[in-house]
Amino acid sequence: MGLLSDLSNITWALITVMVVLILYFHGPSYSVQTVRTAPSILTSFGIFGTFLGIAFGLMQFDSANIESSVPVMIDGLGVAVWSSVVGILGA
Repeated sequence: MGLLSDLSNITWALITVMVVLILYFHGPSYSVQTVRTAPSILTSFGIFGTFLGIAFGLMQFDSANIESSVPVMIDGLGVAVWSSVVGILGA
C-alpha cells in the first residue's frame, strides 16, 4: 500500500486539475498579473477541495452504523487533505 496508490479517483481528478493550473500559471501565462492572482486561485481551489472532500465524507456517513461509515469518511478527508496540500504547494 503506497501513499499515492491509495488515493481515490476524486482526489486524483482534483490533483490533476491543480497540477495543470500550476503548470499553466508558472509556464506560458507567467506575468506580473499571474504572480498576483495565481496564489489566490490555487489556495481557493485547495480550500474548495477541502470542503468538497469533507462533504463527500459526510454525505455517506451513517450515524446508526458508525463502524462501517468511518472508512468512507476517512476517504473524504483524504480528498480534503490532498487538495489542500497541492493548493498550498502550488501557491
